[in-house]
Amino acid sequence: MARKSSVQHRKLSRLLRRAPAEVTLPVKEAMADATQLVFSAAKQNAPVDEGDLRDELGAKLSRSGLSSQIGYLTKKAKKKAFHAPFVHDGTQGSPEKNIPPMSRNPYMSNALETNKSRVIKEIDTAVDGALEKLSRG
Repeated sequence: MARKSSVQHRKLSRLLRRAPAEVTLPVKEAMADATQLVFSAAKQNAPVDEGDLRDELGAKLSRSGLSSQIGYLTKKAKKKAFHAPFVHDGTQGSPEKNIPPMSRNPYMSNALETNKSRVIKEIDTAVDGALEKLSRG
């Protein structure tokens, strides 16, 4: 089932990339808004000790404007926030070395999950509008 969805996603992406700008503009705007919404929530949820996790978090739209990334995107950010996976996913610890386990704090996952329905609704609405415009010619 995931394979079928992936193929459909690639076909839709290809169709939208080839569509005129006036058709895809609402989709690109919806993607930018959705990215900003999730990015803001992740930044707000990021735990702050020295501030590296919050400060180095970044968001980037693709050139096409039809996809985005949120996370530690630059080499500098990855270096300063190297501990992000340990904070996000937790650790088991090591009793023999007297290192306690660290509970997880899934601030990135929570940011997406909290806004998921709104993000999907906004993007679906924009894509449906674009497909309708394309079908009319």
